[in-house]
Amino acid sequence: MSAPPCCERIPASEQAPAVAADSTDLLGALARSDAVKSCLARQIFRSSAARSDASVADAENAFVELWKKLPVKEQDRLVDVLIAFVKSPSFIERRTQ
Repeated sequence: MSAPPCCERIPASEQAPAVAADSTDLLGALARSDAVKSCLARQIFRSSAARSDASVADAENAFVELWKKLPVKEQDRLVDVLIAFVKSPSFIERRTQ
């Protein structure tokens, strides 16, 4: 399964500056990017589910949509994202491989 567009290319409007003053400046730009945050949610799903193949694409997309509905503060906290995953139907309804 190829990576979804959010993980392949970040839109120019959301890219970090081509030249950052330092690593702190670059990290700040990445942290403010909605595209990077959405891609991170997708990667958290893949890592937590230990799957990223086509058979879980619907569950992966559903989790990203669930993540988007979390309060913004929770979207930025790894523990809150993991709790949302564990509470989600994607975690409860698991298939055998």
